[in-house]
Amino acid sequence: MTTSITNANSFDNNPINRLQHSLNKLFNNSTKIDEKWLRKILELHDEEKSEGLASSLTQEEIRKEIELIIGPENEWRFDSEQAQQFREKCIKLREKSVEEMDIIDVISNQKTISYDFKYERDQTQYVHPVENDTNMTQYLNLWDLVQPTRVEIIGIENLNIQPEKSQSGNSYLYICCELFHGGTPLTKGRFTRMIPLHTSPQWNQFVIFNDVLLCDLPRETKICFTIFSRQMNETDQSLDSPNCISGKDTPLGYVIIPMFDFKGLLKQGEFHSIMKPNGRAMPYSIPIENIGNETSIFINYRLDSHSDSVVFPQGKPPKRMEECLDSFEQNIKEFFKDLPQEEQLNQIINQIITRDSLQNLTQEERWLLWSNREVLIEIPKALPKFILSVPWKMPHAVHIAHSLLSIWKPISPLDALELLSYKFADSKVRQYAIERLDELDDAQLSDFLLQLVQSLKYEPYHDSSLSRFLLERSLRSPHTIGHFVFWHLKADMHVPSFKERFCLILEEYLSNSGNHRRELLKQVFVLDQLLEISIKIKQEKLEDCKSTFEKLINNVKLPKKFKLPISPHMEVTEIIPHKCKFMDTKHRGLWLCFKNADKRGDNIHIIFKAGDDLRSDQLIVQLLRVMDKLWKKEGLDLHLKPYASICTGELIGMIEIVKNSETVAHIVKGSGHGIARVFNSDIIHDWLKMHNHREDEWNGIVDNFVRSCAAYCPATYVLGVGDRHNDNIMVTRKGDLFHIDFTYFLGCFRYHFVRESTPFIFNPMHSHVMGGENSEMFEKFCELSCQSYACLCKYGQVIITLFILMLGADIPHLKSIENVMWLKKSLMLNGSKEYTDKHFRSQIKESMRQSRARIGDAIHIFPIKR
Repeated sequence: MTTSITNANSFDNNPINRLQHSLNKLFNNSTKIDEKWLRKILELHDEEKSEGLASSLTQEEIRKEIELIIGPENEWRFDSEQAQQFREKCIKLREKSVEEMDIIDVISNQKTISYDFKYERDQTQYVHPVENDTNMTQYLNLWDLVQPTRVEIIGIENLNIQPEKSQSGNSYLYICCELFHGGTPLTKGRFTRMIPLHTSPQWNQFVIFNDVLLCDLPRETKICFTIFSRQMNETDQSLDSPNCISGKDTPLGYVIIPMFDFKGLLKQGEFHSIMKPNGRAMPYSIPIENIGNETSIFINYRLDSHSDSVVFPQGKPPKRMEECLDSFEQNIKEFFKDLPQEEQLNQIINQIITRDSLQNLTQEERWLLWSNREVLIEIPKALPKFILSVPWKMPHAVHIAHSLLSIWKPISPLDALELLSYKFADSKVRQYAIERLDELDDAQLSDFLLQLVQSLKYEPYHDSSLSRFLLERSLRSPHTIGHFVFWHLKADMHVPSFKERFCLILEEYLSNSGNHRRELLKQVFVLDQLLEISIKIKQEKLEDCKSTFEKLINNVKLPKKFKLPISPHMEVTEIIPHKCKFMDTKHRGLWLCFKNADKRGDNIHIIFKAGDDLRSDQLIVQLLRVMDKLWKKEGLDLHLKPYASICTGELIGMIEIVKNSETVAHIVKGSGHGIARVFNSDIIHDWLKMHNHREDEWNGIVDNFVRSCAAYCPATYVLGVGDRHNDNIMVTRKGDLFHIDFTYFLGCFRYHFVRESTPFIFNPMHSHVMGGENSEMFEKFCELSCQSYACLCKYGQVIITLFILMLGADIPHLKSIENVMWLKKSLMLNGSKEYTDKHFRSQIKESMRQSRARIGDAIHIFPIKR
């Protein structure tokens, strides 16, 4: 139990006096601050509590603090049945874990004591009538329902129709219904008949899946509806159900619905669900919450009703299901009766399991893997392909797959990440993946938190092994894991489809994170003030911005000491106003300088942006960090210096400024001689020489340049980074080259003629620093580049997985699996060392001899005046 502070000797009961006391300690001075925050702080409590006494707060005081961090309670407190179940489950898990210890005491004092705080992994919900139902309702066992799965399509409401189509007279509508388990279709799609275009079309038609019985449905089955429009020719007479989706058909909206609720009960009866407009349901599409308004598209449909609730059963399936699997496997044996010898068979299996995940398995390959499962259990990397080969419509096969997980030779944590993608829906499989990831230490795990938070969107329910895992590790390590999980969740709080889920996890974390909650409160307070400055600057005329900015930045009131959201290791004390400025860009970002809390450390410079989408920047920078660790794992130190970047809200975030660095464009401009300098090869060389006079240091400078080029050339090539020019390539005075601004990636290029005409940016300006194309350092660059590229190819599946896990983020240029297909082109997966070396050396030569990119640089740096 938590107790409130009532000691009159320690605290003044007058809230105004208490506030004044808090301000004196929390802020640099007691000057009046913004009234909104004054009221908020008044609602809070004494600063003494912020100094390690968070365990003394009442639940009401904790709730108030959470409001200050993520907004008013009515914006984040959800009370749906599933939300209540999530809270209750968390309470039970905490009580079981900590027993009689106060969880807030445990978490708050995490710096001085060790503890074992653990959320159980197995989150699968089953209904036990005797325990959970006082009315003793008679539940039906799903495995007893031997009847086809069917749905009655009633109609659509509020369909948005373009005027030209509504008047054409030959536009028709139909609905495609599909059953999926993760990324696997359980059968072919079914279609309604076609009816004339209408804003509220009605079908009242049954769609029947004769080959998928209710008793065979996997627990994670989802039913998908997509409404299509089709232009009919005058010669078309039939309005029957289409046989397939034509490439000319236009998807108008879709919805994805789990067939079972969070308790494991089969859904029954009539439903009224919102549809996401202008798209079709795909295996990687994410279910959306049923939150809409008067303009939303709705679909009305009816699932079969039964005499009682139907529960998904536990345990081993009945004998008839085992016999059904035996018959299936006998047919497979007959199909493969002429298989090659064992050695050749092993080669075929090895080719299948080492293939990248972007290539789907054929039906024959799935059968082959399933029938050879006893061999595959000794091959860790074979697990993802085996899971995809499971015949999910056969409950006994699912039972066998679950039993094999416990004896499978353990897959590596990096490879286990793939099991959290949209392709793998089974809760036991995802639970297994989490158990493997739990072997990572905090530093390793922090590399993948961005993807793990996004993977929450592919969980069918709020309570999952993944949500428990993130909570557990966050509470164990609030200043490493908890920090980033908080900001990744908060950055997506504005997305209606996942607001309830993300807010529930945030509520649970903040309710139990003790002193870290106070640290986050200070960070949010600072961001609020910076956002207010940014908004006011954007409202001013350009000529008035400077005076307004100086006034605002000089009067900003900040805590005495706080950490920046961009990194828990960046602790600062105050802003240094005369070193700050606003940027003359569309959204007028704030270039800020903070005093380092470490007196021995340098000042910390960041750019605060409000209005720019930093999600692609955040993703690519994270991938560069992962690449750097992969290179170092292979013994390659390429002096990579990816800057930090983080999104903190919708179109809000921070970017780290790398000190003592300049863009190549700025270096060119500063060199004089106008546009002709763009085509000179000695610009970067001369700039580095200017800042490094000592000859004994020059070799180190060149080595830095060689290694960093050998990192960014393969990295930007593999990632398909576009819009490269001299304003987003930078060099430090110590010779480290690095790239910034990753808006365009995976081959989604901004310019197709000039800037994107080379595989990556490397030209004579770069080779000149190395001593020219015939020098030893240039050859070293080529060798290191080939080694680093070969390393990326070796770990290509990890890179592919990290992108696939981000499909739910809805980032521009990463909205479908087709975007990720770029990596099949850029990565020589399973290629030999000789093959990858030859390929990348050819790419270096191609980049060197292309002059178009340098013409583009000249135009960019010295725009033509009309």
